[in-house]
Amino acid sequence: MGKIITIFILLFMISTVAKPQTWQSCTIGIEDESIQSLAVIGQRIFAGTRSGCIYVTYDNGESWHITDAINSIPSTFVVYGNNILLGTYGKGLMKSLNGGTVWIPLDSDSAVKIISNIEVVADKLFVFAAEPEKGNMNGRISRSDDGGKTWVPVLKGKSYNRLLSLSSIGTTVFVSTTQCDVFRSDNFGDNWTNVGIDLPDKNIFQLKAQGTNLLAGSEETRFFISSDLGLTWRNANKGFPDDNVSAIAVNGSNIFVGTAGSGVYLSTDNGDSWNDFNDTLWNHHIQARCLVANDEYAFCSTGGYFGLYRKDITKLISPVADESKEGFEIYPNPAKDYITVSFKPSEGFEPSEGSAFHIYNTLGELVLSESIHPMTSSHRMNIESLPKGMYFVRNGGEVIKFTKY
Repeated sequence: MGKIITIFILLFMISTVAKPQTWQSCTIGIEDESIQSLAVIGQRIFAGTRSGCIYVTYDNGESWHITDAINSIPSTFVVYGNNILLGTYGKGLMKSLNGGTVWIPLDSDSAVKIISNIEVVADKLFVFAAEPEKGNMNGRISRSDDGGKTWVPVLKGKSYNRLLSLSSIGTTVFVSTTQCDVFRSDNFGDNWTNVGIDLPDKNIFQLKAQGTNLLAGSEETRFFISSDLGLTWRNANKGFPDDNVSAIAVNGSNIFVGTAGSGVYLSTDNGDSWNDFNDTLWNHHIQARCLVANDEYAFCSTGGYFGLYRKDITKLISPVADESKEGFEIYPNPAKDYITVSFKPSEGFEPSEGSAFHIYNTLGELVLSESIHPMTSSHRMNIESLPKGMYFVRNGGEVIKFTKY
């Protein structure tokens, strides 16, 4: 009985993911569709617009409600204690004491006014800010030990090496630059070490933490991942577009990357392979800081005044689908040109009349099907035409993952 239930669940999962969802506009209630920032905070999603309005949705974008108009462009949202902090382009830090309904200025250092990133590290705040009144548009990182009342500069950009992005893992802080440097601090910004020396000479536009992994998106088909706080890096470019990275969002093992002109790309295997995730998304310029994901949807905003979109991600195939390996096995795996599927009659599994093997990509799209002779003990499939990446083979209720290289 248990095996029948397991097979039914797998069949249901594959049948649903074989019908990939599409991007849909979700701007009901938003008057200014020039979205400049997005954030997932608990069950809420916040959107900041060019006109300085802040909107919130409690139903995954079915409807939006304006919370406040701050007369400054909202750039980034974070939770700090019982408050939500908001970085702006012009008014520095603001805070909300009531879950985002009303925003008030944070009594803060007057120099920290143009903010693009905020990181909460332990009980300290780090901001990535510019200082136009001091002639410094190259960026500086400042730290506050008292909730944002006073700030201490801890890293300053230079004209030939501008600061680009800020992130953190645990109590370790990272900053990227235009010279492909990634600086790391293990003591809250008092000292910095360049851990990006071995990276190619490209701008590192975006840094993002994924658990203990640090993701780095740069320009011209460059995406890197470090699993040891920047000591070593691996290329994660298989299937990645030839474009600049503008935004990164993570949800479990799923990594969503927005680009300057190629739309959204998805990896469901921690960056080992990538797939085009655009389908009906007609504008492929993804705004910086405008790509987020919760457990149900991915959200993105495209360039100019072209609105806000969402896509159902609950049916994405991920490696957890690779739990049923009783009936057949695949070799070689990874494979380049062919895979051979060998049945295991001893496990009570034999091909039936009219059965077939179906291969799906990580978006749930059927990419190859071949019929099986009911008397055969193995079946060879030509996969030369498939792009490099991860795939799932299904026969009946059995599913196995393999990698094409």
